Amino acid sequence: MTLAAQDLWFSYGDRPVLKGISLSVEPGEWVALAAPSGFGKTTLCRVLAGYLTPDRGSVEVDGDPLPHRGTRPVQMIGQHPERMLDPRLRMRDSLAEGTRAGCRMGEGSLCADGNGDGFAQEALLEALGIRSQWMARFPHELSGGEMQRFCIARALLARPRYLICDEISTMLDAVTQARIWEVVQQEAHARQLGVVLVTHSLPLAERLASRCVSLA
Repeated sequence: MTLAAQDLWFSYGDRPVLKGISLSVEPGEWVALAAPSGFGKTTLCRVLAGYLTPDRGSVEVDGDPLPHRGTRPVQMIGQHPERMLDPRLRMRDSLAEGTRAGCRMGEGSLCADGNGDGFAQEALLEALGIRSQWMARFPHELSGGEMQRFCIARALLARPRYLICDEISTMLDAVTQARIWEVVQQEAHARQLGVVLVTHSLPLAERLASRCVSLA
């Protein structure tokens, strides 16, 4: 069981960004991507998550081609939450997109489906500091940090097998950053998620990642 990228090439027009990149991520493993700005870290993240199709090469999840429709086994959290959220949806409906059941949520909470998942979802939202009064709001009515909490929650609610974290804490203060990473760590450990980590914080990468892949 592996998230495996083989010989990835990707260009924006005439500008090549990824040149023969290969990497793999095992369940439960944290892999950091290291490279200066402009060397394709975010582009690689988007290819691994299925948002971009490589010019050459392949991405497989547990031996199968990465699906581009339906439930995504690879979920990405980006550094710009406003780009990840539909501005026409209230936050409770954006969260509902992350649940497999696709059930509609009430004014302040996620739906319970009879097997205890609703309670786990509520606990996750509370741990991330998401307030019930935010549920009825639209993205433009929230701060960047508040939107980012929703993006993290939605990615985890989708029950992925692999998680892509691209500078996910840049909009948060130091105390909140520490709490958010604690929650992500706990969820990843409990579910044995493979995690790809992009961060400019060397101490954070050294603390979380078991190994580092250089793109430079």
